[in-house]
Amino acid sequence: SEDILEKILSLFDGENIHLDSTLQVSFKQKSDKLRNPPGLLGGKQVPNQAQITEAVKKEFKLRGYSQNTRKVYLHHVERYISYFAKDPKELDGKHIRDYVLYLIDKKKVSRSYHDQAVSAIKFLYDCVLNMPRAVGSLPRPRKEKKLPIVLSREDVIRIFESVNNIKHKAILMVAYSAGLRVSEVVKLRVQDIDTKRNMIHIKAAKGRKDRYTVLSEVALKVLREYWKAYQPKNWLFPGPRQNSHLSTQTTKSRASLWTY
Repeated sequence: SEDILEKILSLFDGENIHLDSTLQVSFKQKSDKLRNPPGLLGGKQVPNQAQITEAVKKEFKLRGYSQNTRKVYLHHVERYISYFAKDPKELDGKHIRDYVLYLIDKKKVSRSYHDQAVSAIKFLYDCVLNMPRAVGSLPRPRKEKKLPIVLSREDVIRIFESVNNIKHKAILMVAYSAGLRVSEVVKLRVQDIDTKRNMIHIKAAKGRKDRYTVLSEVALKVLREYWKAYQPKNWLFPGPRQNSHLSTQTTKSRASLWTY
């Protein structure tokens, strides 16, 4: 899919990569099929689907949803509508349950994907179509309670020692020592680092909440080495394009290479 292609390209940020046009066409054709899967009625398009999509986007703006939530919800709403190829106003709770069962039984989706689909469909009926009764008491998957994987001291030291690039080491050190999400690390600005109080200001994190977290002396030392080498002006970890920060996906991809 295009998502896979983008992940591959993210590994080569800054490199001069040329894609064969036939490859791009092939990906486009396949991704179009994924975005608009054939429905129960032979894959017919809903006449007012564009209007519904636009109404969903407007509701996103009114409610101030994050870009990530918008992307996820819109994906699920479009897939749900395309599956039945009917105006969602004509569907009821039975249709919705049948669709969710299709995701579970046929597509073998994860619990998180299942939960996202339910949230998106509820949003469509509750907030956009004003039909809360259509969804009813649609059950959600039970959350798994998994214990986190705790690395030993030796494992942590081995990971940091394997990273030679000071920028990459700084990213890892800040994320690990301060307990930050990847999406929070890449969006740090130079002014968010308070060296006098050894604090990091996290802005508009998950739930659009600001918070402070501790900056360890070890992480500060690595950050100073990084700053001397790169001297970032705005974003603490700038991306390949001007006035951009590293993408979350690029950082995750490189992190997977650091740990193997």
